Amino acid sequence: MFKNSGNDRNPSSFLRSDHRCVAIVGRDAHECHDVPILPASLDQMMHIWVREMAVGQSGSCEAKTYNDARRMLRNYIADLAESEHRRIMIHAPEGVGKTTAVMANHDKFAQGKASLYAFASYDIAEEKCSIFNEVNKNGPYRGVVIYSWSPLYRHAATELKLRPITTTDAAENGYKSLFQMIGGNQPEALKLVRRFCRETWMDIGDKVPVFFSVHDVAYHWGEFSTTRKLWSCKKSTEVGEKFLLSPEMDATEISLLVHDEASVDTFLSIIPKHVYQIAERIKVKSRNIRDCFLAYSAGVKRWSKENTPTFDEMCRISWALSDYQPVRVSGRGSYPDLYHQINPNNHSGYLSLYATDSPNSIGDWMIARKKWYVSGNDYIAQRIIILTTEELPVACCPSDIEIVRFSAPCIQKDTVHVMLDRSVNSERIQEVVSSACNTISEATGSLLKIVSNCHGGVYTHLGVKGSDKLTGKDILQTCMFSAPYRHEFLCALNDYLGRDDCVSLDHIDSINQTCGRNLGFRSDGIAKNFLLINRQLWNLIQASPARAHLRYAANLIWDADERKVARRKASGKHSSNSGRYSGSDYYAPIQYNYESTSGDQFE
Repeated sequence: MFKNSGNDRNPSSFLRSDHRCVAIVGRDAHECHDVPILPASLDQMMHIWVREMAVGQSGSCEAKTYNDARRMLRNYIADLAESEHRRIMIHAPEGVGKTTAVMANHDKFAQGKASLYAFASYDIAEEKCSIFNEVNKNGPYRGVVIYSWSPLYRHAATELKLRPITTTDAAENGYKSLFQMIGGNQPEALKLVRRFCRETWMDIGDKVPVFFSVHDVAYHWGEFSTTRKLWSCKKSTEVGEKFLLSPEMDATEISLLVHDEASVDTFLSIIPKHVYQIAERIKVKSRNIRDCFLAYSAGVKRWSKENTPTFDEMCRISWALSDYQPVRVSGRGSYPDLYHQINPNNHSGYLSLYATDSPNSIGDWMIARKKWYVSGNDYIAQRIIILTTEELPVACCPSDIEIVRFSAPCIQKDTVHVMLDRSVNSERIQEVVSSACNTISEATGSLLKIVSNCHGGVYTHLGVKGSDKLTGKDILQTCMFSAPYRHEFLCALNDYLGRDDCVSLDHIDSINQTCGRNLGFRSDGIAKNFLLINRQLWNLIQASPARAHLRYAANLIWDADERKVARRKASGKHSSNSGRYSGSDYYAPIQYNYESTSGDQFE
């Protein structure tokens, strides 16, 4: 909080709506060094604060404790199960128990029929399957983890000490499909896969199957994919590639589909235009897999950029070419655009890498809606439930899926300790993380679990998404500027959706997700969460209206050197001659502390 000098009996300091800092006017003005600086102009911040209040009240309940909120969510989902809503997206905080609440009401949704729960990884699917069987141990259902065809085959080949055959092998040798080549050359691998499937069905017995798997399995369930056919062959005695000729598809008809942890990729396919053009060439050759592969190889040779889709992914793109729409990236909501909004008189050379006229810019993109949950003229399940804690998937959600929100604003926010460092980038991440770990360990004695996308040998943000395995552990998470490809991907999404906050929301969703591993509903009151973030990126996020979706209070941790620099910059921003400074020129991206600060403390 800013205060004039105690000797100033007629304070006249003011803050103009188009500026970020108080213009100090009055006695001893030259001695005021700790001048608070807003992330953006006062006018912008007023809009942000109003939005924060609105977001806080959206879909809110009156729970005062975490247990009360969990109970209310369970009752709310029970009401949804008995309602007429057939396709819903439930948006709720991390750890509140969305999936568990659906499991507790499973029978109301599934109505005694088979169902499918899809997760981000098989590890999480295993974890959730165990929880389901515990919740429903006395019921008529049996949860089992089913693996897709590819990992099942690779496991069988490894166990038999065979070299796994790839799609490339099948294409180069003239086979119609990978499955055909494996059946003709490695029938013993198929036999082992079939045995595993039979053992799983024996485990189910006479109970109703509840399949637990990964997102990709759900995305192709309605296409009668190889994976679904594989798991539908309960009694087949055929050998080799004939194994899939007599599937009992009724065995895998599902009445309930639960998709956990939705993302942008759940609803949209976003690809560079060059990739789309390669897919067009593949479609022309679609009658022959070898010619398709040759067209793919020729196209990839001319594609010098990263993130090139695999041959299988490219074939899937070629099947839906008519659904794509062209998008030209305008730069709206990009890093340079966000920087310019709060620093209109300055230019950041560091962010020129992300400009639309950068040499690495792709420029033209193609975007299509995914309809994986539709099969023919109907939906793949009678009830479809999509769960998320993030804002970007909500922004991408199609109109035929209803969005419902659940929040608990009456519960006090947990705090994440924010460590700002301009060196948080891909080149110096190892050094910066090591230094931060040493600083935190010396101050608290904590043994930290590191969550970072650019630090080897640790958890990734995606890897811990939806998981409970870090509950009770101290966490250090990192956040840095996105790679140029990811950044432009999000800018293309901005233009497609008519928004300007997708870049900021992507960072906020990631921060919320990782904070939710040991804070909020998963908090034990002891474990701490530290956010090591690029200083300039933090400034951009705090000046964005998207910051209203940050679910955790920020405790800025400054060391002595940072505080000294901040005070020196702030003191240089006001005049000492009779306090006549007008309040202009307050746009430098400097350190600020508008909420709370703890110096070198971590408590």
